[in-house]
Amino acid sequence: MKQCCLLLLFLMLTGFLSSCSTVLKKLYGIEDLKAFDPVKVKESERYMTDLYPSATAIISSDTSFKKFIDEFSEFNKNDVSQPIQILYFKNDSLISYHINCYAKGSLNGHLNWNYDGRMNSYPPKSAVQLSVRKRLSDLISIYEFPKSRESDVIVFFWSTLLNRQSKEAFKVVVDNIENSNFPDTNRKQIIIINIDKAYL
Repeated sequence: MKQCCLLLLFLMLTGFLSSCSTVLKKLYGIEDLKAFDPVKVKESERYMTDLYPSATAIISSDTSFKKFIDEFSEFNKNDVSQPIQILYFKNDSLISYHINCYAKGSLNGHLNWNYDGRMNSYPPKSAVQLSVRKRLSDLISIYEFPKSRESDVIVFFWSTLLNRQSKEAFKVVVDNIENSNFPDTNRKQIIIINIDKAYL
């Protein structure tokens, strides 16, 4: 199940030098990240806000993402430093947590976020064991986004390092909400946080 993480780590360590690495990199949608590209980030944000217009987009500084890693350090450090992370909060409490390492990889280069039927219901079954109590207010203190009037808030960390995978994961999140047939009065707030600057 962690083959995607191991592949990502291998490709990063080898610097994508071999032709084999180049093919695998393209297959899994891993992109070079040599400088912050506001145009590419904005294009992906637009894709996400077109899917879910009420989403709030934030660009994280390196410092803020490090604070997030420290604040959530009770989890595996490898988990909280991944390029795609999806955190579901209800009434301020973390109730479901997903990262790219726990989405099952496939030979066609796509990630199955519904592995083990996790996305068959809302909230999705957590991919990461929630043995610690973490709160949305912990993230609000770092990123200073406004406290939601909604009881449910989804925080979506993403990077253009995995741009295609990020878009696919976000669509899974939106589809999961829409397939649960919530009335318009019970919309979920989604906070989209780009972490490219933390990876440079």
